[in-house]
Amino acid sequence: MPPQILSKRRQVGAIALARPALAALFLSLSPSFAAAQYPGELTGRIVDAITGEPVENVLVEVLGSGLTTLSDGRGDFHIRGLEAGRHTVRLTRLGYETQSLDVEVRNAEASRLNVRLGASPVPLDEIRTGAAPSAAPGVISIPRDEIEARADLTAGALLEGRPGLIVQRRGLTGPQTVSIRGGSPDQVLVLLDGAPLNDPLTGEADLSTIPASQIETITVLAGSQSARYGPGAAAGAVLIESRATAPPFGARLETGSLGYWSGSAETSERTLGLSWSAGGNLRTIDGAFEYQPPAPGEATESRVNSDVSEGSAFAAASGGLGGGTLRVRGGYTQLDRGIPGPSFAPTPAAREELNRWRGQA
Repeated sequence: MPPQILSKRRQVGAIALARPALAALFLSLSPSFAAAQYPGELTGRIVDAITGEPVENVLVEVLGSGLTTLSDGRGDFHIRGLEAGRHTVRLTRLGYETQSLDVEVRNAEASRLNVRLGASPVPLDEIRTGAAPSAAPGVISIPRDEIEARADLTAGALLEGRPGLIVQRRGLTGPQTVSIRGGSPDQVLVLLDGAPLNDPLTGEADLSTIPASQIETITVLAGSQSARYGPGAAAGAVLIESRATAPPFGARLETGSLGYWSGSAETSERTLGLSWSAGGNLRTIDGAFEYQPPAPGEATESRVNSDVSEGSAFAAASGGLGGGTLRVRGGYTQLDRGIPGPSFAPTPAAREELNRWRGQA
């Protein structure tokens, strides 16, 4: 046989003998290679130390790895991608004691951790609550400083926009009535210094005849709060107290649209144990304006007989008498206004006049 052919056969035989040895070496090393390619996992369950019930929403943190999770409704949790080695796991939940546990994690294996959490009550600072007397349900109180801040003209205007109250106006200068919580105006009792203002025929009280400048406070009672005032207050009661105090001296002058102007002055003093205050107010509104009738083609008309003139005054005094205190207050209101009627049936000559005296001791 030629030498070249023998040499080639020896080389092929050497390669054939090497193949089984390489295969055996690869099989012996493959488990360690595979394990190095797959990180470990951590699973477990968290229960209450006393009841044994699962605890959900426990924050599970593997410190130093940035891996976190929350326990589910069965108390189970599962964290993947952990490197082999020893790790510290911290478990935190409000109302339970925080626990830190060490666990050994192996490559390509799932380590199991079962934990029983003990309760830890959360201390709270003392909380005190209270209710102001004005917070009684069904009561609305309007003091004098709020009346001055609103700058309304009548008692009806002061009640507009209040919860549960509806003020019905009949024109710019017409009567104003109030309904409480859906009741009719004749079911609302209105008292001025304890005297009823409800009309004996209609049962309604016209709040436009009470100037805001003469009011000290307004208290509205709704629901059961007004039960003590009898059947006339089935829907509620409006209690109005007239002025009894005034600043040492004050004056005010206002003007506006529709021919409105108003002027007021008041004063008070204390001397020799006697305190007294007095004031007065005048206002007038022309109320005339032009409007377009609803029928097409008709000429513009002017609204007439919608004027109002009002004057009011009050006086109050208090002083010692017989070991006690005597308080006296009184007032007068004069009102003259037109009743224009609806646009389709105007009443250019209808007028309303009011003269009211009041006093209390």
